[in-house]
Amino acid sequence: MTRPGVARRAFAGQPLTREGHFTVRNIPDVERIKAWIKDCRACRACRAVVVMTVHDLAELELAYALPYGSAKDPVNLAGMAAQNVLDGDVSLAQWSEVATLDPAKTFLLDVRRADDRAKGFIPGSIHIPLDELRGRLGELPRDREIIVSCHTGQRSYFACRVLMQNGFHVRNLTGSWRTWSTATQRG
Repeated sequence: MTRPGVARRAFAGQPLTREGHFTVRNIPDVERIKAWIKDCRACRACRAVVVMTVHDLAELELAYALPYGSAKDPVNLAGMAAQNVLDGDVSLAQWSEVATLDPAKTFLLDVRRADDRAKGFIPGSIHIPLDELRGRLGELPRDREIIVSCHTGQRSYFACRVLMQNGFHVRNLTGSWRTWSTATQRG
């Protein structure tokens, strides 16, 4: 069921599906999209196709409410991480590169907790948990590129930011352990 007030206010003139829900395509006004998301949060039947940039995702206001979400929603975090990649603040390494890395030129760093690493790890990687990283920077080589991994990529992303701020040349392994182990059938 459509809500006429929302239709007139946010998407006047936009096409409706046969069921009466909005299909939004290429709306240039992000503020109208944000208004629609706020007003239509409970309506799960609308199938909106919205064109947004990663910069829009990072700034998207998702009406934080403790029982339903976190202060920084995963959508916002994904947008922020993508912004840093696009802006050149973080470089990426792909799982397929791991097998061809030269140990004389690269250093594999695993920043997971010990219990996570016990479930499996990339051969040749050195384990320094993220929580201990700042205190153990002296153990890392400054003359080699560091490829950082964790379980899915979030902790390794944070580790990359810490290492870059301390003058290391680093790349984040996209998808980290989970992607590497699935792709190589080791997990």
